[in-house]
Order: sequence, then structure tokens, then C-alpha cells
Amino acid sequence: MPNPSSCRPVYTLHLRLRTALGPPTVPWIEPPLGLRRANGSLDLIGQSAALHPAVCLVLSYGRYATVLGSPVLQRAVVEEARRIIACYEDA
Repeated sequence: MPNPSSCRPVYTLHLRLRTALGPPTVPWIEPPLGLRRANGSLDLIGQSAALHPAVCLVLSYGRYATVLGSPVLQRAVVEEARRIIACYEDA
């Protein structure tokens, strides 16, 4: 019988953060690979056991975060952003 903890989904994350801040707090399965680019941006490549914290992370960086190579995370970020916009449509 498989270990229930190993049956949880795993989300592969590849983010580019264009800010001087260090790696964010996400429930990483292992520490992410951080690649500092010449332009000062930081590419993070790793896997997370939870999608929502990664979505919150991306949205917290606003236009300074780009989701690369992770369609599941891209869709989740777009859906959450639409929910946020809907909250302000009547304002």
C-alpha cells in the first residue's frame, strides 16, 4: 500500500522574480534552485506540494514575477487574479 503522504500532487515551479528580495516562502519539497541572472532577476526552479501558496507568492510580486514553464501555475494565477478583479469591479 502506498504511503498517503507520497500520493499528494507535486507542482513544478519555475518563476522569474525581478526584485532584489531573496527566495520566497513556499512549501518546497526540496530547497529550490536559485539562479541569479545578470540583470538582477532571480529564477527559482523547484517543486511544491501545495499550489495555493505558490499562487499567492506570484501575486505578491505583482508585475515583477513571471511564471515560466508551469501551465498549471499560470492558469491558477490567472484564475485568482480574475477573482481579485471581480471583487473590485463595482468599486
